Amino acid sequence: MQRFILILLIGVFTLSLLGTEINDIRLQNENGRIIITFNLIGDEPANIIVKAVSDTETVIPGAIAGDIIDVQPGPNKQIWWEPYLEQLNPDEWKIELSIWSGNYIFVPGGEIRFDDNSTVTIKPIYVGKYEVTHEEWIDVMKNSPFYFKKPGNPIENVRWDQVIEFCNKKSEMEGLSPCYYIEPDSIRCDFNADGYRLPFEQEWEFCASGGLLSQNYPYSGSRDVDEVAWYDETSDHAPSLPGQLAPNELGIYDMSGNVKEWCWDDYLKDKQKPFYKIGKASRTTLKVVKGGSWFESYQKCRIDTRTGEKAESRDFRIGLRLFRTAIK
Repeated sequence: MQRFILILLIGVFTLSLLGTEINDIRLQNENGRIIITFNLIGDEPANIIVKAVSDTETVIPGAIAGDIIDVQPGPNKQIWWEPYLEQLNPDEWKIELSIWSGNYIFVPGGEIRFDDNSTVTIKPIYVGKYEVTHEEWIDVMKNSPFYFKKPGNPIENVRWDQVIEFCNKKSEMEGLSPCYYIEPDSIRCDFNADGYRLPFEQEWEFCASGGLLSQNYPYSGSRDVDEVAWYDETSDHAPSLPGQLAPNELGIYDMSGNVKEWCWDDYLKDKQKPFYKIGKASRTTLKVVKGGSWFESYQKCRIDTRTGEKAESRDFRIGLRLFRTAIK
């Protein structure tokens, strides 16, 4: 019989999860597969974080399935973990469960190929189902720099460095490890931290294209731009409420059109390959933005379209979507 130590972390991080909690945790070992059964108590669906913790490190298991994302309240929810697929001996790890806020999609990683036939593996990530809204920003930053003041809209008119600060503050509010080290002239990012961050351009494209479920659409979720994107001819001359059009293959909304989205990368002639170590970026160079916007033509909504904007600029076309590294 394998030995397991379970630590239950009940995390209520936002008002939307007020009163939601996990209880009655049960563990079962079936020939090396660990079955975690629990009850989710409350009125709101929740996302569950599973962590494996040793004396020296913490990892987010990748070989898991079951009730993890948008879990409806109720009894006997289950998560399956295959520790030996990750070369982990369960005797050496504690299992932690916690609740985290918001609507996120788990995107398994995959291999992408560049024009020179080299390949890079995208790590598994959590991706915001929707662009960050006014309410989410105000809850964290306590200010409202937006040009358009319509409640529920995606944020816009925020600088790249303000977005970095937002990611760190939101991470701290929710008990996560911030990704960014903010210095006077530069910002460093720890891509192994479990907090919120901006994506690499290639991560953004991988998710916008549908990840491993991709149908190779030119727009995020369709060959017909009108099905998935708000652009200059279909918008009401302003951003629209998130999630009104069709999602892409992964269930993610508005990666084409509505507002453009900041990325981590400096804007260079050639796309950068993701480098999942501590990376350093200037606060003043051009940064990649992706996705097209309500203000621009439908051609700008293509997944492969890329533009650069000054990091210090505020633009009523540009907002953001949150990403998190799922596995170190």
